[in-house]
Amino acid sequence: MITVRCMTDGATYLSRHLCHSDYYDEQRRVQGKWLGTGAERLGLKAGLAVEPEVFDQLRQNINPVTGERLTMRTNTVRKLGEREVSNRRCFYDVTISAPKSVSIMAQLAGDERLVAAHQHAARYALAETERAAQVQVSLGRAKSRQFTGNLIAAEFGHD
Repeated sequence: MITVRCMTDGATYLSRHLCHSDYYDEQRRVQGKWLGTGAERLGLKAGLAVEPEVFDQLRQNINPVTGERLTMRTNTVRKLGEREVSNRRCFYDVTISAPKSVSIMAQLAGDERLVAAHQHAARYALAETERAAQVQVSLGRAKSRQFTGNLIAAEFGHD
């Protein structure tokens, strides 16, 4: 199952959610790895460990190499009643979950083939998503979409 969640701020999302293992093993930490053509273009080689400082710079729309802005839109915050609301999508959390029965078999039976098959399927899904990646281009009131074919992605494997 694939679940997508849009993040408009995500200031603590890496430390509170992505790096935590799961509720069965709360003390264990998960190390993320960079994936995607966009990551490669920024010098974040595939398989390179996700460093919190770099993740946070990307979240804030900052190129971690040059310190320059990555996209046109920066994060501006406005009041909506009692809450503050961001107008920029910082990132999407895309969760690719194996069916519970597969997860149980992989863990209880110790069948690493199931874990490997899930990892392969998840990376395949990411590659297909990257092929379809687009950016919205606005010229005045006219809006269009252009294929980019690249993503900056971080993979966090949770048991």
